[in-house]
Amino acid sequence: MERRLLGCGRRCGHPTVGKSLTPAPPESIEATPSSMTLRVGETKELNVSVLPPDADQTVGVTVDDATIARVSSI
Repeated sequence: MERRLLGCGRRCGHPTVGKSLTPAPPESIEATPSSMTLRVGETKELNVSVLPPDADQTVGVTVDDATIARVSSI
């Protein structure tokens, strides 16, 4: 019986037996906090995660009106 050691897919570095390296399909995104209020000139951090955790975590962010808000980093 042949078994292959494959990475766990979560970038942890621990080998697993027979687990696929294909990420799970994204099901939803979670933003924390779910809402916020900002005053002019104020900045706050918004954290975004793709669920399930073993899905590809690549997220793109856009702002419809750059005179109201902007994204400084992802």
